[in-house]
Amino acid sequence: LGKSTGVYTAGTSTLVLTLCRGTTPSAAKIVVASTPYTIQFGITNPSIAQASPSIIISASGSAPFVTVNVTKPGTEIGGVVGGADPLKIVEPALTTRSIEQSSVMISAVNTITASIAANVGIYLPDDPAPGGTYVSICCLLNAIVSGDAVALSVRGGGNVPALCKDAAGTDGPGWGAWDATMFGVTMYLCPGENRTNEIVA
Repeated sequence: LGKSTGVYTAGTSTLVLTLCRGTTPSAAKIVVASTPYTIQFGITNPSIAQASPSIIISASGSAPFVTVNVTKPGTEIGGVVGGADPLKIVEPALTTRSIEQSSVMISAVNTITASIAANVGIYLPDDPAPGGTYVSICCLLNAIVSGDAVALSVRGGGNVPALCKDAAGTDGPGWGAWDATMFGVTMYLCPGENRTNEIVA
């Protein structure tokens, strides 16, 4: 299409791309029949969740074109079905967040079992965050843990992620970092885990 910019009208949410004129008739820019073109442009998503809107495409010029709806892939992104459909926006949330214990007796060994699920996958991004990718459970008031780590047993559907006590994977998988001040445990996705091994999905 000749130029790297288009005209966007916010009121109608319309992007218009115009073919550039050539310096001579023989140099005129054209869209060749039956030839596919790919156009990419960047936007910023809105701050609210929404379904993918109805998106239409039209053309005008040397021939009359009927305005039609575009097709959408319907494929997933980040564990969200249909997440590749333009402007489908999801607000990340922990949709399951329950916790229970195995004993009520004083000074007894106690197993804490937390169940979590999210409406989006939690995985190591291509550009990892400085603080790592983790899930943290806080405020287990007066819980006693020896040292700065707790042993983890992780179960779930699909590929179970490897969890570490820090973003660097110190001591390997199977450990969470214990914070005695906050009475909390933080579990980091171990280095090298790919998107098929999400913390939750």
